[in-house]
Amino acid sequence: MDTKSERILETCDWRLVSLFTEVDKHLLFSIGTNGGHRTSHMQFKLWMQGRSLQDGEWIAIGDTVTNCDGVAKISKHQYYPSKAVDVWIKPLDWDDISKWKAFVLQVYEIAEKLGIKVKNLGQSIGDWPHWEVVDG
Repeated sequence: MDTKSERILETCDWRLVSLFTEVDKHLLFSIGTNGGHRTSHMQFKLWMQGRSLQDGEWIAIGDTVTNCDGVAKISKHQYYPSKAVDVWIKPLDWDDISKWKAFVLQVYEIAEKLGIKVKNLGQSIGDWPHWEVVDG
């Protein structure tokens, strides 16, 4: 894991830190620039991507990045420490779903061995990089 990814991971819940420190021993990945803790301002800037304000209402005009605007709907990234992290496989190929699925399965196996409960949003909403801790 590169130094930038380590710094971002340090903004996350200890379970994500532990998990991805172990994953780093087995798999190649990096953490996205906005992949750890986000302020509400950062979250809103991401939410605006792919949207335009028209007649006082936000309208999707392209590919959107997140469904959480950071105010009305809070992201798990906004907690401190962050309860979510965005992890990108290396080499990055957004279209190779089989590679994403294999990575997800391997991370789940490592998480189980560590006794850490996490959830990946790839299967449910296509957000393959997104991992979050599961409380309880």
